[in-house]
Amino acid sequence: MKTSLLCVAAAVSLLVAGCDRPAATSSSSNGTIAFVDIDEVGKRLNRDAAIVGELKTENDVLVEKLLKERGEFQQKFNTEKQAAGEKPTDEQTKKLLDLEQQLNAELQSQYQEATQSLSTKRAALVQQFREEIKPIAKKIAAAKGMNTVLLRSDLIVLSVDPAADITDEVVAEMISAGKASPTPAASPATP
Repeated sequence: MKTSLLCVAAAVSLLVAGCDRPAATSSSSNGTIAFVDIDEVGKRLNRDAAIVGELKTENDVLVEKLLKERGEFQQKFNTEKQAAGEKPTDEQTKKLLDLEQQLNAELQSQYQEATQSLSTKRAALVQQFREEIKPIAKKIAAAKGMNTVLLRSDLIVLSVDPAADITDEVVAEMISAGKASPTPAASPATP
């Protein structure tokens, strides 16, 4: 029993001693992690507006489709209602209510599909933008001796050493590579 407690104590002391030593880092004074604010990059390159514009176009198409479907469903219901006459029987009234519920359910299902389609499109556009940023951010980080690039998010990262933030360099590189949207955006801020 004494031997196992000594082994545990030795292991804990090695672990604590290991935590006190600074991690092996590259020549950079700010560690091995770089941060990029993808929202800021998108804003400065006017890519956020381009993505919003593309999503608006997709939304308009989906809304038009839903309105057309709703009109067709309403016409189908009105046709059945007219066929039942001014004084429908209980069976006809039940049939009309069932048809109305069925058409509403179909319309709701199509609305959910349209919402999911728009969400999928947004995710794909954001992922495409991230993939454009990735090689540029990796190159800039490597030049600074950093080997990991994270997206900056105020929900996850509480603070960032300004030397670890490579957003300005990513924006400048993307502008020089012609990856900005046609509408001119603000130039990167000087550090």
